[in-house]
Amino acid sequence: MYEYKVIKTRVDAAEDEMNKLAKEGWRVINASPNIAAGYGLVIVFERENKDI
Repeated sequence: MYEYKVIKTRVDAAEDEMNKLAKEGWRVINASPNIAAGYGLVIVFERENKDI
């Protein structure tokens, strides 16, 4: 079973956010422009949930 996390971030902060979450076992499965806000990114992460 997998669990998912969605974050909204500024483009210049995206690399730091992705690296921070990668250390917690998350991997990026999608990234797209944040059209609703008109700036930034929406990034979707996935990791295996071994507790389920």
